[in-house]
Amino acid sequence: AVHMARAAWLQAVKDNGLVLEQAPEELRADEEVVRAAVVEDGQALEFAAEGLRAHPAIVLEAVKQHGRALTYAAPEVRADRAVVLAAVKEDGLALEFAARELCADKEVVLEAVRHDALALQFAADELKGDKEVLLEAVVVGEDCFALEHATHALQADKDVVLAIVARDGRALKFAAENLQADMEVVLAAVRQDGEAFEFAAEELRASRAFVFEVVREDGFALRFVAQGLQADNEVMLEAVRQNSDVSEYVAKKLQVDKDEVLKAAENNSIAGWGAFAPLCFVNKVSRSAGGELEVDAAVGLGGQELKGMMLPESATLGDLATQFARLRKCPLVHMLFAGETAGISPLDAPKPLIDLASF
Repeated sequence: AVHMARAAWLQAVKDNGLVLEQAPEELRADEEVVRAAVVEDGQALEFAAEGLRAHPAIVLEAVKQHGRALTYAAPEVRADRAVVLAAVKEDGLALEFAARELCADKEVVLEAVRHDALALQFAADELKGDKEVLLEAVVVGEDCFALEHATHALQADKDVVLAIVARDGRALKFAAENLQADMEVVLAAVRQDGEAFEFAAEELRASRAFVFEVVREDGFALRFVAQGLQADNEVMLEAVRQNSDVSEYVAKKLQVDKDEVLKAAENNSIAGWGAFAPLCFVNKVSRSAGGELEVDAAVGLGGQELKGMMLPESATLGDLATQFARLRKCPLVHMLFAGETAGISPLDAPKPLIDLASF
């Protein structure tokens, strides 16, 4: 009868390892029963007798199935390198329960962070400052957290930070302050995730020239620019150009209809401040004998002359820019009028071209 009872328990733990919790004390000390239980569910190690929780072979079976079952192992087994390596291969976070000396073992830590970058937080301090270990954690994908648990030296290493923010822009939050003020680093972060701009240095978020670059990478970064620039219409237009979904945010800021914001951005070929686009120099706008507007201009660095370009009397500056853009086969152009030192703003697109005509 006793044998049958044991056989029944053995089958029960094979079906559900956690049933071991309800087994008689003598069966929780039975190597065959416990082995069957932990093979089915590594967490069953919690209910094994103390002697078997100190048995390397039993613990090894448990951690192969559930890495963090290492927490139930006896201290001497948590110092067993083979057992710990098996545990972190199954779950990198099992490193938390490894003996202190194994948290300083580079091979063990590398194995752990390959499976979960968050394991870096449990590594010895000297390995948190190891570039190879950190970059291995980056490959896993939890880059933001990898940098969070790195040493200050690595958080200030530009090459390391660039590699990380290129994969997870939000990791900028954990970069050294001087790198949060580094334009190259911040742009790399924003390219990956516009919300990373939240963690850029205040002087960059308040720099109009730099903000233009940022919102051209990700329009949603507009939400994190300095307060004074959030009301800058040209900055907002550039953000909407990059991502039309930003129009709803801009519309609320300006207290105007979303469609108005979209209309201002769509079909507008006038390049904004600092945008990479060819320059079109307008020499003269005049009215022709037929009442149309005649434009003489030079386009591009080579100064290709365009004489007698005809537009209707109702044409706007935006219409003229569209004509130039078509000729140059590009989306945007800068326009500069004779006698002016500043280029035409995209916000000037609706203005009548006739206002600049000479009669």
